[in-house]
Amino acid sequence: MDSTVFTTISSAVTALTPLFVCAIFVWVIWRTESRYVLVRRAWQLVHGNQPVSDPEVQAFIDEQSNLASFRMFSGVRVTSLEDARQLIRWTALNKIPMSTLRVCGEYFDGNQRAINTQKIPGKGWQRVNLFAFILTVISFAICISGIASDKAILSFKSTQRLFFAEPGKAGVLWPWTSPLRIEDCSSNIKEASTKTTFTEEEVRLLCELIKSENGSSYLKNAVKSQRQALFILALAMGWASSALFFAWTSAVAASNFAQRRISPELAGHQLSLDLEKFN
Repeated sequence: MDSTVFTTISSAVTALTPLFVCAIFVWVIWRTESRYVLVRRAWQLVHGNQPVSDPEVQAFIDEQSNLASFRMFSGVRVTSLEDARQLIRWTALNKIPMSTLRVCGEYFDGNQRAINTQKIPGKGWQRVNLFAFILTVISFAICISGIASDKAILSFKSTQRLFFAEPGKAGVLWPWTSPLRIEDCSSNIKEASTKTTFTEEEVRLLCELIKSENGSSYLKNAVKSQRQALFILALAMGWASSALFFAWTSAVAASNFAQRRISPELAGHQLSLDLEKFN
């Protein structure tokens, strides 16, 4: 791996920076279940940080701000600030860390303070999810190794056969055999073909590629393009593996939490309901 790897990654990161910023805003909107944060920032750019003169409107804005903050920092979805307060009291009463509920993800109903067991996928789906997660992690690792490699992956136009090449050397991807080197090009073409499993015509083409200065420049450009594509693919595989991992852990955590059978009722809330019925 040479310094061009960092140059390639740096240029790719610069090009993708606007997408990263947009992704952060999308994530915040998804996390808070509201565009309030985005609208609030836009309003502050126009109006500044001055409070609203109407006290009722200001109270409403403060309530929305507190609700968005709770959703953002707790990771638990509730529909109102009162539901958030009740959930905080319920977790304190039952000694449940908020992080435990956050791990359950969409399967925990913050308003009902219970797991929605009907939404939890079955064991078969969880196994498929885990298998897909493993595949994406392997793909991510392959992308990273490809980015670190100085070898270009190319193919012959006539046969579409894949091979790797770098200045002074080329070889087949599979099955592994001795690579074709520059010194092999000065020997018998037939012997080089037998040793490398390339055809004689392929040996002639590869010798032109790995020996010439134009070939060396072509390979460098091919490696640069390859790294840029692999970097984007690695980002996609990283995102996919993260999503699959959290989906799998959420289902497992929700199943385990549901088995604890914790009552969703608040002691004081239940007492007030009983008094109302009595009256």
